[in-house]
Amino acid sequence: RWRQVAIKAISVDQRKDKLPELGDPVLIRLKDGTVRLAVLDTDDNSDAYFWSDNYSYETISGWDTTHWMPIPLLESNDNE
Repeated sequence: RWRQVAIKAISVDQRKDKLPELGDPVLIRLKDGTVRLAVLDTDDNSDAYFWSDNYSYETISGWDTTHWMPIPLLESNDNE
């Protein structure tokens, strides 16, 4: 059995000061409700940020993302 772990998603609009570390894989939610695995990246020539989905080789605009969250760790419950 797996123990449930509650992790809250962080709003990109409300918490621009709390973005993940560059290159750390996270889950992002897009405006259309899709959830993707991606990493945060920045453009060297500007302050703009974007998300890279390395599995589909896609770049996702920061404007298309509503929330992000760390990937939850699964913990086994050894007592059951």
